[in-house]
Amino acid sequence: MTSRRSAKPFSLCNKPRGAVSRDKVVEKIEYYNRRTKKCLGIVESHRLLKIGHQAGAFERYPKDPEKMSIDTADILELMKKSFEDYRLDGIEIDIQIDKKNIIDEGVRDIYVVHNKLEINLAPYAVDYLKRNTLRKVIMGFIDAKYHEKDKHIYIEIKCDDSKRLDIRDEAAISGALDVIDEAVKSYSAGEAEAICKYIGFASFNYMALERIAELAKGQHDLFFIVASNRALGWIATKTIYPHFNYLGKRLEKVLLRAEFLTGVWFDPCAVNDFARIFNGINREREGNLLLKPLKVFVSTYLLKKKEYFDRLENEREKLRNVEGLFFETKG
Repeated sequence: MTSRRSAKPFSLCNKPRGAVSRDKVVEKIEYYNRRTKKCLGIVESHRLLKIGHQAGAFERYPKDPEKMSIDTADILELMKKSFEDYRLDGIEIDIQIDKKNIIDEGVRDIYVVHNKLEINLAPYAVDYLKRNTLRKVIMGFIDAKYHEKDKHIYIEIKCDDSKRLDIRDEAAISGALDVIDEAVKSYSAGEAEAICKYIGFASFNYMALERIAELAKGQHDLFFIVASNRALGWIATKTIYPHFNYLGKRLEKVLLRAEFLTGVWFDPCAVNDFARIFNGINREREGNLLLKPLKVFVSTYLLKKKEYFDRLENEREKLRNVEGLFFETKG
């Protein structure tokens, strides 16, 4: 019999089965927030950041450039809804670099879209991407003064392989940092630094985050996305999902020692014994004067509500250092 503490089969951990429906969405998200605190023994006064994955609306988010339609919403529209209607504290977006100049001939821009850009895109997709460059999204975030309202935007760097960087990955990283530098250049050094603290990066590839740390010199919070630590997860990384990482001893050592990391993101759907692992890593980091504990962010949307709370409650110890929750909305 499978233990209630065992993570789901890998194939089930790719659909937002726990997405929150948009009717009374604020109340539902607050319920998740309160009950998560209760499950983990977190004091009620502690603030958990509420983050919208895929800008908080996976059904309207630009995932596959070849399947965009009139239902695919502009990122600034999703951002406004997430921040102002759903009262979220942050959103996560994905970027891809147009290395082959598919969108604009002679322009190697960066676009907010989940999957890689391929040739022969439909005119609608091209128009959409031109409206949703990273530059326009970051400028929209700053112009709306969301950073002054304690709102965050997290940019995921997508790499084909979790164990190395290629030329395209390097170009996406340097290009994204150039976009941010351009967006804040008219501000004073202090103001620019304050804005950059609300623009974070995340990746399944820790070398991508290490590279950002080298180039940006601590201007941005950096989060490592943990994929899985199960046998099926390991097989998947060796076959059809090389962009996902495997949380084995090698990666645990990276998390123990990496000065550049701000925190980790994970989903209870795919990680076994997460409280023991992340608590243990943070206990060791707390014993090192050069390191800070990793901030832990938990995804709520890959498990149905009851399964999510069961996973939290059935861990042998309470997960510590939790700073935020990720949500999806639907309907």
